[in-house]
Formats: sequence, C-alpha cells, structure tokens
Amino acid sequence: MYAYDQTHSALLKAWQVGTTSSTAVDPLLALGKIAKKMGALDYLSNFCTVTSTRTKQKAMQTTEIKVRMDCDGCERRVRNAVSSIKGVKSVEVNRKESRVVVRGYVDPKKVLKRVRSTGKVRAQFWPYVEQHLV
Repeated sequence: MYAYDQTHSALLKAWQVGTTSSTAVDPLLALGKIAKKMGALDYLSNFCTVTSTRTKQKAMQTTEIKVRMDCDGCERRVRNAVSSIKGVKSVEVNRKESRVVVRGYVDPKKVLKRVRSTGKVRAQFWPYVEQHLV
C-alpha cells in the first residue's frame, strides 16, 4: 500500500508540474519513469489485485436428528423446513422412530437449528453408539 501511495503522489506532482509550468511534462512519461524505478510488475500489481470470492463447497453429509413428532402436521412442518435449506438433496422422516435423516451439502448445526425453529426445541442429534460398545 505504501508503494501505491508513493506512486500516486508522484503522479499527482508530475501532473501538477505539467499543468502549471511553462514546459509541459507528460504524465505518461512520468509514469514510465516511476514504473522503471519500482518495477513494472510491482506497480501494476497494485492495481490488479484479485481476491477470490469462491467459497469452499461443503462435503456431502448425512445428518440424523432425533425429534418427537406426534401427528402428520408435525411431520410435514419438519420436512418442509429442512427441505427448504439450500444444499439439501433428500429428507427422510420416520415418525415412529422420531428420526429425521437429511442428506446433502449442508452444515449439521444449521439443520438442527432449522428443525428447532419449527417449535421442536428438544430436537437433538441422533445418539451415536460406537461399534465396539455394542
């Protein structure tokens, strides 16, 4: 940033000198001299900075949530809330087991938060039992 400020002030001085003095100084000529001193690539890199706006895509995940559903309305409300999340590929709701399985490119915490927003505040991740304990 310091090099840019130096260059900018030098160009401004060259332009002011060129417009106020009797011998006109070409600003492009002054720019060429400055670029030689700084190095053309360094100078141009100040103007051509590229920032990446792409975000890393989330991995495909399966999220299982335990949520108590008593009726068809509860089931429908949970299904619609979860399926409206961007990145969800499939939603399976099993009311008898009180289980919701979500597959897609989503954050599990975001899915849980969305299920809780339907009024199911006691929703939690499905309990995981390790194989060697069974």
